[in-house]
Amino acid sequence: MEPYEIEARKSAIRFVCIALAVQILLCLLWSPAALDKLFPLYARAAAETVTVDDNSYTEYYPIRRRTAGAELRLIVIGADFACRESYALLPDLIAALKNDVNIGSILIDGVDGADAAAAVVSAEDEESLEACAAQISAPAEYVDFLKKLNRMKADYPPQRQFTGLGCDTGADRAQALLSAAEKAFSETGRQVLMIVDTAMLDTDAPLRIAAEKWGELSVCIQCRYAERWRPFSEKTPEILIVDSDTLWLFDDLYLNAARKADGQLPERLYSEMYSTDVSFIMYDCTPVG
Repeated sequence: MEPYEIEARKSAIRFVCIALAVQILLCLLWSPAALDKLFPLYARAAAETVTVDDNSYTEYYPIRRRTAGAELRLIVIGADFACRESYALLPDLIAALKNDVNIGSILIDGVDGADAAAAVVSAEDEESLEACAAQISAPAEYVDFLKKLNRMKADYPPQRQFTGLGCDTGADRAQALLSAAEKAFSETGRQVLMIVDTAMLDTDAPLRIAAEKWGELSVCIQCRYAERWRPFSEKTPEILIVDSDTLWLFDDLYLNAARKADGQLPERLYSEMYSTDVSFIMYDCTPVG
């Protein structure tokens, strides 16, 4: 066999091997299961770092775009009350929201229930504040957060101040919370901020389903919690904000990978199943207490 024939055969073999390797790689990646594992990396690459207590709220622009509507009635934030970093983010986020939204009531369905939290937030003087706070059986971080909201309230002029909103949740917790928010809005004409456990904003959770039925009248913001693999550095808490509008490429990839045999596409985008339109990823959080 001539040398050029040997070289041509080697080139053909190399081409076939490379093509086969690429095809195998695409088959491995081009599947819902594989993309599901890759999504955290993609979301992190698309996210923006949040720095709290810097008196700059530019990171929250994706939220501002969604809360600018004149018809907005309700904002729901889902957070883990057992993580210390939640109490770093929440006051900063609330201050940012108050710059653009006329929040009149804050309903916190946290430790010891909404009524106990409302009493602390609404206290009129320091003595009442301490007395109400002493009635709550909760970690110090949670109580300090409520006190901070009370003092934040005092920094606004009377027409911009907010009050704590109580609620008797009963059996149907989601409906009770939404009914309390709707009643507060109808009585004051001012938006209601609701803070709940983050699991209540999971994809199929009753509260999220019901709130999203309000359409543009409501905005849901979920905090998600994860551990980040750091092979060469110590773990330190980190807060990122994720805008679903930046996840369109992944959504397209997932739609095509999950296309059914009959050509039908999944009913929901992957980003919709993952979390709310705007969400936070809280890495390596520390427990309270």
